[in-house]
Amino acid sequence: MVRETSSGARLGSGWLRSAALSLLAACALLLVGAHRAAAQTSPALVQSTSGFALPTGTNPTSEYNFYINKTVCYSASSCVGVGYYGTSTYRYYPMVVPITDGVPGPAVTVQLPNPVDPTYQDASLNDVSCTASGGCVAVGYYRDGSGYQQAMSVAINGGVPAQAVEIQPLPNQYSGNAYADLTAVSCPATGACVAVGTYYDNETSTRRQGLSVAISAGVPAAPAEITLPGDAASGSAYQQVSLDDVSCPANGACVAVGAYYDKSNLKQAMSVAITAGVPAAGVQVTPPAGAASRPNPELDYVSCPASGACVAVGNYYDGASGYWQAMMVQITAGVPAQAVETALPAGYTGNYPKASAWYSLSCTASATCVAGGYYEDINGDYHPILMAIVNGTPGAVTEPALPAGASPYSSSAGQDEEIYSVSCMASGPCLAAGFYEVGLNQYQGLTVQVQSDGSIGAPQETPAPAGSNTPPYNWLQSIGCSASGSCAAIGQSEYPGRNYNGYVLDLQAPLAVGTVSLPGASVGSRYQAALSASG
Repeated sequence: MVRETSSGARLGSGWLRSAALSLLAACALLLVGAHRAAAQTSPALVQSTSGFALPTGTNPTSEYNFYINKTVCYSASSCVGVGYYGTSTYRYYPMVVPITDGVPGPAVTVQLPNPVDPTYQDASLNDVSCTASGGCVAVGYYRDGSGYQQAMSVAINGGVPAQAVEIQPLPNQYSGNAYADLTAVSCPATGACVAVGTYYDNETSTRRQGLSVAISAGVPAAPAEITLPGDAASGSAYQQVSLDDVSCPANGACVAVGAYYDKSNLKQAMSVAITAGVPAAGVQVTPPAGAASRPNPELDYVSCPASGACVAVGNYYDGASGYWQAMMVQITAGVPAQAVETALPAGYTGNYPKASAWYSLSCTASATCVAGGYYEDINGDYHPILMAIVNGTPGAVTEPALPAGASPYSSSAGQDEEIYSVSCMASGPCLAAGFYEVGLNQYQGLTVQVQSDGSIGAPQETPAPAGSNTPPYNWLQSIGCSASGSCAAIGQSEYPGRNYNGYVLDLQAPLAVGTVSLPGASVGSRYQAALSASG
């Protein structure tokens, strides 16, 4: 399976795609003696699946022929997913998957800015965010006419993408080998969306700086370079800033997180407050007590509830244990507290540099947040994990019990079961999506509910798409939930002839006893289709 890097970079990032095919499986956390938590009762959602057509030219026989980096639902009936697809000639293009009433339309190729590289293309949409009215903004990168990687944004309305726009002019851009990438975007209820990323400045290509850009009505403003903390390396010294995620609550007081290098060439975690689209100077985040002398901390994901403190997660090197550990930090009014260690399940002994357990983080409006990911045990098996954070207090990192029929863990390496994505409804619950193994190289989609009190429900196997292979090869890449209780997850499935295609899992809250009518015909048809499929 393809997985993200510990730096929080989404799978669309330029250098990451080839690494995902060969190196990422080796960059993980080693743990021993882990326990599986007892499953708690959680109401099952009504589930149904629909396949969708990938763009013309997609390589059908490649397991890595597309990836959805982010899915969002901006209403009970409308969602959109963004990512990339690959051709048989190893060119990669950005795509959008529109979803209406739980049914996906054909994936749409995004038209790139002009001019583009005439001989090769490597483009992706890394993230997307939407306002309540359905105006969405996606961000990513592409190769321009000179073969340089440039950052771009795309306005999406009603699931239909406009032509992408290059982010220019970059401040003090390095002319020798231009590079820019937008990694994340977040849209408050009102006001401009905010995107963050990185670029090479005018010193040398060894100096990667942080970037922030406000995007109003789909139109990007002039980007701004992030002012780093006072101890940051400057001038011609080595600097590799990462801005991995940004979150904007309803009031527009956004927070971005990532890392930078100080004057001693040590990596430090940082947060950046962004108000009305204008970034303040970055603030160093103090690693947890007991960190090593070179802890190399980094924050990968951040999520801000409607009120209260934002929450960010990442990792650092723990001097007491001598291993890489996960951490969490609260950020209040743009000011980070000291990070705290979030201990993984009992027996954790991971010791791979720059590894991370977290793939995703999301919060309800009432400040219940959920992080999801994996850990690797001493035998090389991957286990799913979830952590609920209620009002800023992290709960135990929990390995949810898997559905009946899951392959047992053994002394032979290769078992693979992970949480890839988490999304929270406004008032809860949160829903995590991923996959688990039912046999050698046989996978099935997986969802887990986490309630507003932090209790973790029993994982549910998700239905396979019609016509897909048996034994199955199905896995969910990304999930998005609307404020009102409907969710959509996008995944990949194998079909006869080792052809791979996409599918959408539609999830609806079960009807209350005594319900005599539904709010609209389209909503009613979704339940009818789901119930017909499930009997």
